[in-house]
Amino acid sequence: NLESTRIDYINKGIEDLEVRKKQLHDESLAIKERGGSHDSTSPDHIGDIDKQITLTDNELADKKELLNKLEKETDSLNLRKDEHLKNFQQTEIQISTLSSFVENEINDEHTSEFLNEAGIDKDRNIFKRVDIEKDWQKAVGFLLSEYASAYESKRISPKSLKEIPTSIAVVYEGSSNKTITHNAKLTPLLSKVSSKISNINNVLTEWLCHAYITNEQDLEVNLKALNFGEILVDQSGNIHGKNFQVFRSENKTKSNKLTNLKLLEDLKKDLPGYRSELDKIINKTDEHVENLATTKKEVELLSEKKFNLIEEKNSINLEVNKQQQIKIHRQERIVNIGIELEEADKKISSFMEELSQKQKSLDEHSKDKLNLQNKLEELLNDKKTSEVKFESEREKVFA
Repeated sequence: NLESTRIDYINKGIEDLEVRKKQLHDESLAIKERGGSHDSTSPDHIGDIDKQITLTDNELADKKELLNKLEKETDSLNLRKDEHLKNFQQTEIQISTLSSFVENEINDEHTSEFLNEAGIDKDRNIFKRVDIEKDWQKAVGFLLSEYASAYESKRISPKSLKEIPTSIAVVYEGSSNKTITHNAKLTPLLSKVSSKISNINNVLTEWLCHAYITNEQDLEVNLKALNFGEILVDQSGNIHGKNFQVFRSENKTKSNKLTNLKLLEDLKKDLPGYRSELDKIINKTDEHVENLATTKKEVELLSEKKFNLIEEKNSINLEVNKQQQIKIHRQERIVNIGIELEEADKKISSFMEELSQKQKSLDEHSKDKLNLQNKLEELLNDKKTSEVKFESEREKVFA
């Protein structure tokens, strides 16, 4: 039964392959018939269009020289205007966003309530009157992070405070100062931080008098000159001491409050300048746009003609390319059909060989079956003879 099923499957496979071969032959014939037609695009027509474009370019040459000059100048001005506008708008957005952020970060509702009860003016944060070089704002922000909420006020007794919502620094009004002797072999961090207010300057000195600046190249030399109790700070805020190091990283969940505050102050200082530069460039750009419009009218018709000619040429080229792609596709399909036909012939040949083997095997099984049936009949006959003989012998025994 298995052999018969396989033979039926092979015959069906051969039949399907013959049908597929017929389909491939028909498809190949149809492709060859379609490939015999010629496209209607004439190379001479493209050549005529190229000549017309060249003539049009020559006519435009003199006037376009002036136009190109104005366009370049206008483009340059527009780029500068966009840059100034972008700077101005981004600064406005940053100021708006950062103002709310800094206000919530440094003077949140609980902190404002606490400052009010303590008699401290929340608008007198000392860092609004501290100048920090931009390259060093991050480092100073890390070092003085606990002092970001620092306000001018009189001395407050800790016993008078019930609950402190955050770290608060109080800078005494009219505080005293004392001369500090710096390490002469190093550059103080205070050279990057200053205030025009003396008492604020005094407290900055008190906070940072032991800190000196360094960088990757000078670190080893600076460490040798460092005294016990002093620290080196680089622009990233990393700290290097005689016996320790601290490496800083930007913490997304905890921002650098002081850096944000100083950034906000710098943005507010820069905004008027951005507005002035933007107004100047807008006026200059408007003048060039007017001159450009006047000159552009003189070449508009010729430019339109050139554009139409180029569009026509591009359309023809697209059609030519399309026909070439169709031709290539047809050629590839003919090759693929040939390959598929060869594969079908191989498959049919393989099926025919297997079919022949299966048929031989089936014939041999048929012969074996006939022999076995004959043998079975002989055995049945012998059985009957033995049974008859047995009954006869038994009767004699019991007689």
